[in-house]
Amino acid sequence: MRRFTLALLATLLLTSVSHAQLLTNGSFELPVSNGDNQIIAGGDSTSITGWTTLLSGVERFGPPTFALGAAADGTIVIDICPSTFTGGGITQTFATTPGMEYVLNFQAGTANSFGRTGDYISTVSVGNMIQQFSGVNLSSTIVWETFTVPFTAQDAATTVTFTNGQNANTHFSFIDAASVTVVPEPGTAGLLALPAMFVWLRRRKAIRP
Repeated sequence: MRRFTLALLATLLLTSVSHAQLLTNGSFELPVSNGDNQIIAGGDSTSITGWTTLLSGVERFGPPTFALGAAADGTIVIDICPSTFTGGGITQTFATTPGMEYVLNFQAGTANSFGRTGDYISTVSVGNMIQQFSGVNLSSTIVWETFTVPFTAQDAATTVTFTNGQNANTHFSFIDAASVTVVPEPGTAGLLALPAMFVWLRRRKAIRP
């Protein structure tokens, strides 16, 4: 029973270490007072908590307002192909440890609605990685797809950027549920679990009749 409990404690601790969220407001829910539809010009660093808009900016909205289905997480999404403009994006800089491995996860999608073709090609950059991501959806509601980008931090601060250069009158490029988590080294992760185990053992001994 003790071995099982120790193993469980170690697993829980390792999970919390490896899944600590480093991005601020990764689902774009804050601030909540901005409403369900907001076109934000490029260079704005206050309208979406933690993020700065780029190029022509972004559109922040709630999909149900336009019968586009649901957000991947929460109620709000970002369209980096903002309505009536060409070229949009959003960026955030967060603390990292040089040489450490991380992983960026995010949900992306589109819809064949409001004159849009139901396909997109966008770009994400983070750490030492720059890559395109794309999708096709011929339904009128958003279909979400998970994208994963492993990267190695080069500096004490790393920037993640999402951009799209397509015509906003013919494309949607939605982003939601963005997160960055550390990938702990096996040896280091094991050592991190030891203090919690020792605390648990001391408390268990203290309360034993």
